[in-house]
Amino acid sequence: MPQKRNSKGVRCIHTSGKRRLQKVECQDQQSAITKTDDVDGVQSTHAPGKRRLHWDERQVELPFHMQEPRVAPLLPVREFTLHAAAEKLQRSFENSCRQLGCTVPLLAFERWQLRSGTSLPTKPDSGLINDLKRANMAAAQVEQLITALKNEALAQAKHAKKAQIRMKGSGVEITEHKHSIDVTLTGTRRLLKLNPSHRDKLSLLFSRHGIGSFEDALYCLLLRYHGFHGQGFHAALPAPVFEVLR
Repeated sequence: MPQKRNSKGVRCIHTSGKRRLQKVECQDQQSAITKTDDVDGVQSTHAPGKRRLHWDERQVELPFHMQEPRVAPLLPVREFTLHAAAEKLQRSFENSCRQLGCTVPLLAFERWQLRSGTSLPTKPDSGLINDLKRANMAAAQVEQLITALKNEALAQAKHAKKAQIRMKGSGVEITEHKHSIDVTLTGTRRLLKLNPSHRDKLSLLFSRHGIGSFEDALYCLLLRYHGFHGQGFHAALPAPVFEVLR
């Protein structure tokens, strides 16, 4: 009867075209092994022929909805200034493409924005360069566009920092109507809307899992949702995006 042994010490026995597995004691289990586990510094001795396992919850990745939120400071003024700077950067990118006589690559800016992990990216990456090349741009045009985009991104980042200092003290204002709710930041014209039922659901979730001000969190959430828009975008976002939105 043909037999094989794999790297895990399991002997495979083939009989009549069927395969069944039979566990075989590994040699390292035949001798006593003493080690210190990471869990609470507990030392355990493995008796000959036996193996003791300790549960370490830190080594297990929990489902997304069960994970502890990694909360960053929610600063509405910072969110607004970065969002406004990103919109200006995108318009500059599209204008530069048109000035070069090229078609604006579909979703090239949005993909670059999402890959960077921030609403205001400042370093063009290889993914953006590949998107430009796929739009039939010449190498010289790509280089010229990347240089202009990088300079504009750094300029917008500096402008956003100055705006944060200038707008210090601005707060979130919520105005309730019969069928909708307006959320704004004092001193700005950006109007964010949602319906009362969604607000109530978000308020309930925030009372269970949120930290800080619900009004600030609501404004930042709606503004980030507004930032993730573009042709072909829809509501089916993966878990990492919801982690950012939290």
